[in-house]
Amino acid sequence: MVGAFSAMGVTGMMIAFGVIVYGGYNMYQDNKAGNPASKKYISFLLVGALLMVIAGTGVANKSAHSNSESTVAESKETQSVSHDEVQYTTLTASSSSESVVKEETIEDKVSNLIKQGKAFGPRSYTAGQVPAGEYVFVATKYGASKYYSEDDAAGEIIDNENFSSFGYVQVHATGNLTTRGTLVNVDSLGELGVSGAKELYEKLNDKQNYNGPGMYKIGVDLPAGMHTVSSTGSAYVAVVTGPVGNSDIVDNENFNGDYAVNLADGQYLEMSRAMFKN
Repeated sequence: MVGAFSAMGVTGMMIAFGVIVYGGYNMYQDNKAGNPASKKYISFLLVGALLMVIAGTGVANKSAHSNSESTVAESKETQSVSHDEVQYTTLTASSSSESVVKEETIEDKVSNLIKQGKAFGPRSYTAGQVPAGEYVFVATKYGASKYYSEDDAAGEIIDNENFSSFGYVQVHATGNLTTRGTLVNVDSLGELGVSGAKELYEKLNDKQNYNGPGMYKIGVDLPAGMHTVSSTGSAYVAVVTGPVGNSDIVDNENFNGDYAVNLADGQYLEMSRAMFKN
């Protein structure tokens, strides 16, 4: 019963107050009439006070419970907001990550050409695996050997070359072929964003303005005109009409010091243990 009255809260307090008022009023009337206070009215006061305390406890409990529910609700709302913020941050980070597209490197582009059969990596090939045509030969920074060789159908060497860095070869597709550098068909150089063997060599080997040993195509890797070459040892230069495997010698020389060569568009310059002076 006490629990039920406590649960009544404010209503219980009003009833208790009424009991106190009733007892107090009757005691006042008795005193006014000169009669001693009746015990029953004193009992009303005590009971009313007790009920007031019980009802007040119920109100306090309800208030505490209400505050607790409010706190829980606020906590849930905070957690919800926090969750939404985390979810938004995660989505934003994911979106930012997806928007960052990896830039394709020159190595990636060469690999794509190899997959398409327009370029060929360092290894040996049988007749026809590398289609006939003109190719650039490019040594990479990790390649120790720079050798190239092709045989005819009878197994005789058509031509071979130990390149210093880069050059040009004519593939006949008649016999076994061995390359220790990467071969790229000259018709596919545009897909790599380069014009010739020199530029491709620079990009693959992180070099700029390279002017050392190599096989240069005039009008592509080197402008036509008079050029002076300086030796860095026992030097050799040769001006030829075409790539390795399809060329005739126009001029060649072993020298120490400086040597001048006059070059025309379409010619090729082979140079070893030397560099351009101008």
